[in-house]
Amino acid sequence: EANWQPPCTGKMFVLGLNYADHAAELAFKAPEEPLVFLKAPNTLLGHRQNTYRPDQVDYMHYECELVAVIGKTAKNVSRAEAMDYIGGYTVGND
Repeated sequence: EANWQPPCTGKMFVLGLNYADHAAELAFKAPEEPLVFLKAPNTLLGHRQNTYRPDQVDYMHYECELVAVIGKTAKNVSRAEAMDYIGGYTVGND
């Protein structure tokens, strides 16, 4: 028997509404520039762990995500060098 933990630790940088079709599906206008936000470590769950919907929330949107794993410390990385920092890819359920 295994106790599956979250797949990573630390902050996650997330791009929101990055697909025009998905933005339209949610009745949002797709942003002109990337919409970036953070997810704190306490928002990550392991396999088969439960999520809880707050009482005042009627609907929670979920979707499968492509996750790019940053493989090494990065700061002020140029567009030309960006792919050198990708350690791998996985999937996530947002």
